[in-house]
Amino acid sequence: MIPDLSKIKHIVTHNGVFHADEVFAIAFLNIAAKRTVQNLFHVIRVNNNDVYQYKDKDDVIIVDIGGGEFDHHNTRKSYRSYARNINGIKEYKRYDFASFGKVVRAYHELVDPIKDLKDYKYFDRNFVCKIDGYDNGDRTYNSDFSNLLNEMNPVWNAEIEWVGEPEEEVPFNFMDAICFCMFIINKKLENIKAIKDAESIIEEAKKNENNHIIIFDRYVPYLGKLNPDTEYVIFPSQRENGWNVSVQKNEKNEFIKPLPKEWYGFNREPNPPVEGLLFCHPTGFIAVFDTKENAIKAVTIK
Repeated sequence: MIPDLSKIKHIVTHNGVFHADEVFAIAFLNIAAKRTVQNLFHVIRVNNNDVYQYKDKDDVIIVDIGGGEFDHHNTRKSYRSYARNINGIKEYKRYDFASFGKVVRAYHELVDPIKDLKDYKYFDRNFVCKIDGYDNGDRTYNSDFSNLLNEMNPVWNAEIEWVGEPEEEVPFNFMDAICFCMFIINKKLENIKAIKDAESIIEEAKKNENNHIIIFDRYVPYLGKLNPDTEYVIFPSQRENGWNVSVQKNEKNEFIKPLPKEWYGFNREPNPPVEGLLFCHPTGFIAVFDTKENAIKAVTIK
């Protein structure tokens, strides 16, 4: 049975070195309970022998230790599978749950915008799975957040600053890590909401697509949302005055219609190879023009 967060006062986890898995799990529990960094759940860190005194308590959730609902250190593995595209070939990959994934699966319906199953799966696949995978020993994930959280531990010879009563002291670094993870999760959720907010704008632009070119009057997060034969996306540059031409790729990660090679590497030099060109990345994935009209003309007549 999943604990009712409104009744929870304490979160119990393991002591010693902390990892991204349990810290992100605790951070997510605080977010799901609508708590802030000024009002975090009380954290108790214990060893494997002492954890059992907290089992079956109505005001406690145990995370990443004790063999319960939110632990993953046992033979009863659970996992989810997501499809992925490798060089145009669709295959399914298994992602074992760690504590973070189990907590998110249990409480995502309390958190906007991932109450919706589609958005939960997006959050899980693109973020949570990486933390879970790394904690489960799969270093192919190379999770930057996991590495960073590891470095937030006190170094071996540090004079540790403690928080809490003597019998339940928690390193100050640990509480810092929880606050950091809450910030990261909230930014991820904000980005998901922004993607949802852009859907109607993208759909309208797709209806107006002409010559396999889509034009936006401002940047919106369009990746993965376009028609499969869209060749170029044109939108105002966020870095400078000008208009970007973004070259789209197919399922094989190849440009659908590459820009001319003579544009590659151009950077505000005299005599541009096409009218209005200000810049073109050396790899050809994006070019910048002085006006929207020149951007459209360049990729229409080339």
